[in-house]
Amino acid sequence: MGESHDARGELVQLKRWVVAATVALITLLEAFYLTVMEVPPGECLIEWVVVTGLALALIDFAFQKTLRQHDRVERQARQLAEALVESERDQDTIRRLAYHDGLTGLRNRALFKDRLEVATARADRNGHKLVVMLMDLDRFTDINDTLGHTVGDRLLQRVGERLTATLRESDTVCRMGGDEFLLLFPDLDRSEEADVIANRVLTAIRGPSVVGDLQLEITTSLGVAQYPDHGTDSGTLIRSADIAVYHVKDKGRDGYQWHAPTLRSVQVPGPDLAAGGCEL
Repeated sequence: MGESHDARGELVQLKRWVVAATVALITLLEAFYLTVMEVPPGECLIEWVVVTGLALALIDFAFQKTLRQHDRVERQARQLAEALVESERDQDTIRRLAYHDGLTGLRNRALFKDRLEVATARADRNGHKLVVMLMDLDRFTDINDTLGHTVGDRLLQRVGERLTATLRESDTVCRMGGDEFLLLFPDLDRSEEADVIANRVLTAIRGPSVVGDLQLEITTSLGVAQYPDHGTDSGTLIRSADIAVYHVKDKGRDGYQWHAPTLRSVQVPGPDLAAGGCEL
């Protein structure tokens, strides 16, 4: 808007200069008529008044038309700029809805899959490993059944906030749906580092969560899988972590379990994709 006011000021200044130049020119013509052409002063005065009036009227007409055109262009430019801003805002909203969970604001399965594919490709190039953890809250269904889905949803939001605060910016936290979360840790070669992270996550979730007037305590079960030891594609990695989760549940919950080939003998319920299961 500052540039617009400057442009209008320049137009007004230009009009003043043109008027001044016109008056000076007509004054010179008057002198020319009187001295060179020897036109009587009375006739010269009449011509001067007529010519001056016509010139100033023409200048004002041209100025007003230019000013209206300038205002119209300015208005159209402002409307276009507002439309572009709104379009960018809509695009941001669409992208967020496409790649983020509507309840917690965490990444969703689609974005997690993209992040995992990028991380595995980078791990192959650099000769590194990475870790995927599948997290399933313990007895969350009981909270929904006894306290209601509103409390359950707020608790899920608290869990998302704790995970985001606990992990690094380079890590990826994803809500799969329901009470399942996926965690991606790129460039994680040593199992000891993954053990530390798993215990840190368990501790963070164990802390009391305040939801309204309620103070809730919840635990979680973690399944841990490493690339490429426990799978070379996203589906296999997540399935391996899923199998490990059920072994934690079977042993009493509130812990973590690394995937191992021997765990495959245990019958694990297949993930329900329609309900937000963990296969991608």
